[in-house]
Amino acid sequence: MQNRSLAPSWFGQVDYFCSLSHNSWSMTVDAIKDAITGLPDEDKIALATWLSLQTTDEWDRQMARDFAPGGRGFHVIEKVKADIRAGKFRPMIPPSRSE
Repeated sequence: MQNRSLAPSWFGQVDYFCSLSHNSWSMTVDAIKDAITGLPDEDKIALATWLSLQTTDEWDRQMARDFAPGGRGFHVIEKVKADIRAGKFRPMIPPSRSE
């Protein structure tokens, strides 16, 4: 059982959205959505920016894993390199500006 007398004054607000599970705090997606809905617009923008960066960073890490030796896309890189060495490629030519 939690000892509420030691909790900070904002604890009740956090407790509304969170549940104590396996000795750590966890939030449901619905609780997070509710919390975000109540944020001022500038905080929503800051949160969206932060979340976008987190997603981008994870995407970059996944791509690095996929195309590293042993990754599921490594064979593609090796095939492209072999094709380039064998002269089986065409340089990319940007479209002319007059088109």
